[in-house]
Amino acid sequence: MTVRTAAFAAALALSLAAAPASPAAASADSFYSYDGSAPLSSYAPGTVLKTRTLDYHVVGLATPVQAVQLLYRTTDAQGRPAANVTSVVRSITGDPTKAVSYQSAYDSLDPADAPSRAIAGDVTLGGLLPNGESLLLLPSLLLGYNVVVPDTEGQTANFAAGPEYGTNTLDSIRAVTGSAATGMSRSTKFGLLGYSGGAIATGWAAALAPGYAPDVNENLVGFT
Repeated sequence: MTVRTAAFAAALALSLAAAPASPAAASADSFYSYDGSAPLSSYAPGTVLKTRTLDYHVVGLATPVQAVQLLYRTTDAQGRPAANVTSVVRSITGDPTKAVSYQSAYDSLDPADAPSRAIAGDVTLGGLLPNGESLLLLPSLLLGYNVVVPDTEGQTANFAAGPEYGTNTLDSIRAVTGSAATGMSRSTKFGLLGYSGGAIATGWAAALAPGYAPDVNENLVGFT
């Protein structure tokens, strides 16, 4: 176990035992809003619109691990252009060739409960699940994988909208493999992982990939 991973694990354990901090308003973070001059529809799905790097938080407490977050163009359940956020923890070995896209189990009607919000430091009751799921990311990180966590429900928390879960997941992969900030490339191989709400996203992504995102599909190695 590397020093970085050990520090993350220790901080995670301490964070989960700590009292939650005061929640931040979901609408207060301007990173989530597309404010460009060009119409969102003018961008191809998976285009990166904004990038930031921040501390990975657990229950509002910063850990030594850095996360990269991307705002990217995707497609909603009605086929309209939309903007969504995904989060990346880079491989501790620096290996750009392999990654796991972890679709969170969160089931919520509140956009404030999205995984990216928890990673950024927001604390909500519904967001406690994504915080706890940080433990599930450790095995992949220890094996040298890059880990990607998309906000599968989108920015309006469209719970159980399967096709949107799928497009959000696939365009997240397009975004992270097209961004220099993540260390990955278009040839990075991906496995899809998710349960509960994350299983909805994983299943729909696998089903839609051949038609919606053949460029992503050719680099998918499995899903569960």
